[in-house]
Amino acid sequence: MRLYHGSNMAVDVIDLTKGRKGKDFGQGDTDIDKNMSEQELQHIRDRQYLIECLSSDLIQMMMEERQIPLEDAMRIIYNSETYRKLEDERTGLYYQSPVYVMDYLKAELSNA
Repeated sequence: MRLYHGSNMAVDVIDLTKGRKGKDFGQGDTDIDKNMSEQELQHIRDRQYLIECLSSDLIQMMMEERQIPLEDAMRIIYNSETYRKLEDERTGLYYQSPVYVMDYLKAELSNA
């Protein structure tokens, strides 16, 4: 099994010009400002933790429901519009339960 860090593709050479806002490589975590208070930084850390936990639950649920391997479940989740909304703080989707978000994802996939 291959493990892809923040991607669904193998990365042979890291290109720091490629990357999305808020990711470990590339453009870096532009959500963090050196002038932020500890409370603001903690909010960002908490949000990221919630997103990671939800993602893990969604992957597990997808694997069980569809009887698919880990890589396929990860590809479906991380390439979905639902995941993009999960990462968007303005939606507040990361505050919802895994079951709610999975239902949202299922609706997206059924309309695709």
